[in-house]
Amino acid sequence: MIGSTLELALPVLRVLRSAGFTIDFIGKRKVLRGHPAIERFVWARDAASVVQHAALAIRQCAYQLVVLTDDQTIRQILESALSDEEKLRLLPVTSALDFRHLSSKIGLSETLAAHGITTPDFAPVRHADELAIAVRKMGFPLILKGDFSNGGSQTFKLLHEQQFQALPQPFGFFPAVLQRHVEGRLIAIEAFYQDARLVHFGYAKALRLQHDGEFSPSSVREFSPRASSDAAIVDELTRLGAALGAHGFANISCIECAADGKRYYFEADMRPTVWVDYPRYYGDDPALRIRHHFGAGPTSLASAHVGEQPPERITLAYPLRLRLWEVLTNRYACWRVWPDDAWVLRILVQRARHQLLDRLNLLGPLRWIKRRSRGLTAP
Repeated sequence: MIGSTLELALPVLRVLRSAGFTIDFIGKRKVLRGHPAIERFVWARDAASVVQHAALAIRQCAYQLVVLTDDQTIRQILESALSDEEKLRLLPVTSALDFRHLSSKIGLSETLAAHGITTPDFAPVRHADELAIAVRKMGFPLILKGDFSNGGSQTFKLLHEQQFQALPQPFGFFPAVLQRHVEGRLIAIEAFYQDARLVHFGYAKALRLQHDGEFSPSSVREFSPRASSDAAIVDELTRLGAALGAHGFANISCIECAADGKRYYFEADMRPTVWVDYPRYYGDDPALRIRHHFGAGPTSLASAHVGEQPPERITLAYPLRLRLWEVLTNRYACWRVWPDDAWVLRILVQRARHQLLDRLNLLGPLRWIKRRSRGLTAP
């Protein structure tokens, strides 16, 4: 495993340890040193060190699986001076031709369209002078995204001219991609592929986003445990994996269109998310599927659930994306999915501190506004 994000590393460590792997970890977070799931920890002081240690590791050992846990690490490897052969041993795709969609929303849209995967209409915008032309040509409603962005930080909804005019000036996120806005339900999928073959996936509707931001990561989801037996969904994800040359964890998003019922795929980041192990809460542990794949070989997804029929839907929250009072009051029954990892407490304490500081920072201005309003309304 290689990565710099503690939050993304922890659930993957649980999955891979339960799947029977012995894990070496290269990362910039010293806090992971001593984690019980890690056999050997290598500290990398900066981005260049990450690449150097990764290259040395694959030269010394023939790993069964390499997992890059975050977008930044994927980009560092992709843009490094390593040979294509070395990059291919590290990156989560099956051929160098598949590099084009890694860390690139333009490359992803072009790849999906070229392989007949249903995706929103789009237009690449590589320079500022192309943006207005592309918007006029496509017409509203649209979504504008920086080519390499995550967490929604470079994503803007353009439903009409006023929103286009309200874009930050100068707009500095080029290259970018314009996508047709599709109205419907946001579907989130965590999948695992090997050699472009679908091994496992979890399928859920995003019910709530972190901080209630429109383009933020999800904090509450409604999972559909029986999706693995839906032939249409399995077929779409199988074709998607073949189109991407997927070879590892994948974070996939689509919109279930309210108008035509089709699923429009617009995101497929080749890395895990914090939700990667959530299917275990309804009896479909990805660790068991991955263990079986590397042991006995591929099996049918339809055999994921044995015995008791899983529920049709189940609502689950990710506690570390809830507000502190929601965690303390067990909202969404979030305690039942509390990660069994002591390192999670470090993240919770850090976020609780930030939330308290944010509130304290606002108290001063709020008191001043209250005093002013009283003075203005005094007889």
